[in-house]
Amino acid sequence: GTVFETSPYLLPNLTYAIFAAFVWVIGVLFLEESLPQSASALTDQDERVSRRPGSSGRPIAISSRCFTPNLSVLIMTYCAVSGCFNATSQLFILMASYSVQTGGFGFGPAQIGFVRNSGALGQIVSQFLVYPELCKNYGPYRVFWVAWFTFVAVWGIFPL
Repeated sequence: GTVFETSPYLLPNLTYAIFAAFVWVIGVLFLEESLPQSASALTDQDERVSRRPGSSGRPIAISSRCFTPNLSVLIMTYCAVSGCFNATSQLFILMASYSVQTGGFGFGPAQIGFVRNSGALGQIVSQFLVYPELCKNYGPYRVFWVAWFTFVAVWGIFPL
């Protein structure tokens, strides 16, 4: 048999990894934060110093305010959400491959791969079309919490 027959979870995981790598490459190549300083829209003056509103006007180095408490919380939240998403992706594969008699869906590797690829395409569409509109209308904070509670509610109904 083929490698996908001997390792039935390889194809869906490989597909997910390729999509993740593709998104990472796009981020590195096109997000302003990841571009070299010469290609960034920031000027030299903006990059070296910043003025804190309401302060004495004395310039402060940007590096001294890189990891503010709010940013640290944001990074930890992102890590928690990413870890939870990856864990649930793997749980879906297990749950989908279990037989119907044991509470799973009884999917084979091809069906699991199709469902995961469809989900990836759905995520791409929602990130480009739905998410920006929701953030514009309701703000990212509300969108995050509604999405989080929806995620918890949806995964709460799945049998484990």
